[in-house]
Amino acid sequence: MKFSFKRSLPIVLILNITWGLFVSHLLRTIQYDEAYTYFNYAQSPLTALFVYTAPNNHLLHSLLVWLSTMFIGDSLIAIRLPALISGLLTVALLYRIGKQIFNVSSGLLASSFLIVMPIFGEYFVNARGYSLTALLSLVFFWMVCVLPPYKLLSRNYEKSLFFLTIMMVITLPTMVLLILPLMLFILLFREKHFWKNYFLPITFGTVTATLFYIQALASGNFSSFSSQFGYENPFELWLAFLQSLGASWIIGLIVIGLFLSLRFLPVVKRNVVALPVAVTVATAIALSFLQYWLTDSVLFPRNYVYLLPLIALVAATGWVSFINRTLSIESAPYALIVSLLIFASIQYQSLSNVSQVDMLEQTLQEYANEQDQFVIGCCLDFPIYYQYRDQQKFTIENPPERLVIIPTRYDDIDTLWESYNLNDNLVCVKTTWADYEVFICPFQ
Repeated sequence: MKFSFKRSLPIVLILNITWGLFVSHLLRTIQYDEAYTYFNYAQSPLTALFVYTAPNNHLLHSLLVWLSTMFIGDSLIAIRLPALISGLLTVALLYRIGKQIFNVSSGLLASSFLIVMPIFGEYFVNARGYSLTALLSLVFFWMVCVLPPYKLLSRNYEKSLFFLTIMMVITLPTMVLLILPLMLFILLFREKHFWKNYFLPITFGTVTATLFYIQALASGNFSSFSSQFGYENPFELWLAFLQSLGASWIIGLIVIGLFLSLRFLPVVKRNVVALPVAVTVATAIALSFLQYWLTDSVLFPRNYVYLLPLIALVAATGWVSFINRTLSIESAPYALIVSLLIFASIQYQSLSNVSQVDMLEQTLQEYANEQDQFVIGCCLDFPIYYQYRDQQKFTIENPPERLVIIPTRYDDIDTLWESYNLNDNLVCVKTTWADYEVFICPFQ
């Protein structure tokens, strides 16, 4: 296909705007989960792919972080590069699907809805696997729901779907929450003679991906994770998820857009977009109540980031179809797009606000001696480890001149003493550094 600058301009424009919104935040102070993942799982490919001792390890993302840091070092940009690229590709693909389903304005509006969602913006510059789940879920949705049926007859389609399913599940096991409803959608709304083209690669892909979690399954970690991490009830979860979509007026626009898609989208497009997304969202909500009934807890809103591009797509096509059928103002979608992007530029100024890690680092620079070594409680430990990674501040096998112990609300002094197997004869003096309770332990 011959290159057309005019046809490429919208996608180039939206990607440049997206880059401009987030590039200044790539060097913000590392967060706990980012640092924990980097130190514990992204140091080798085998650890990344087969050691699932905590939900922090998003296997495929950890592998990509290992690759990135192996080639370009352990800088913040290298650690965050896989999340950044995944976010940009998600925006680009969302535009492409929106344009394919309706028109250019629906693609741009869908991308704008996604960009302005705070939870998506956070994981755009946070080295976790959530932006990767958004990308993979959108590709999966496109392959299962948008591609025309004749594409299913290609052998490459089944291979691609097989490997895509593996990639999804080894990024986040909760991606089965997307796989299950779309398989239900296939059963209800796809011709029976196409079922095997979907079910065989998806089923074998899911089973194959499960092998990467053998360690967690054998040790029973999966069952413990389900009750250790998450919100207390599904009502609290879905309220928080709604709030993560943005300001009240943005939530209102998205919710109205979802209903408009059911009312104004042509039937064929409604069956391709609105219907499978409705089944997916309804299944996610229903399964959260089932999880609560079984475990007395539910997941975090971030575990549902895979829903964001799908919701943005349906809301955008709903608004554009409504405007096209009821109004004669061709510029209306673009006015909405500009409003969303302007708001995003204001909203994301807070992404790099001073954090608890920044404050502790400043305190250490002010109070600590050059020879001090540290024991720090969760969840300030790993970010500070990263900041001081070249200075051997945390290797206490060889006695330092003095040890500085900084408890947190998650780890008190007794917990840290036991965790680090400190000598009972060590005498420590309790003091205060700025806002922090500190125990100074000189070695004689």
